[in-house]
Amino acid sequence: MRHSRIPHASFTYEISSDNIVQIIDEDQGKTVTNDIDYVLSEISREENRPLTGCQVIYRDSDGTWDGVELTEAGDFHRFYSIHETDLEKALQKVRGSVNA
Repeated sequence: MRHSRIPHASFTYEISSDNIVQIIDEDQGKTVTNDIDYVLSEISREENRPLTGCQVIYRDSDGTWDGVELTEAGDFHRFYSIHETDLEKALQKVRGSVNA
């Protein structure tokens, strides 16, 4: 019996000047949601640094922005709801939660 392997998530990302990682799911292979450990490790590898101290948001395949809470070491801890379709509104919510 052959098992077909689903390719890792395909995504793009940007990091803002205030260290907010913005990940966009390109809807190919696994979803960013289902492959978050891989996605975070790839970004960390590409940036040549741990994601410690960063905030992370991602746009899922439905176009909704939500958050990814990291551990102190910069690894995945849990998802949390931002539930915005507009990037600027999502960023405002994340920035507001830091300043609150």
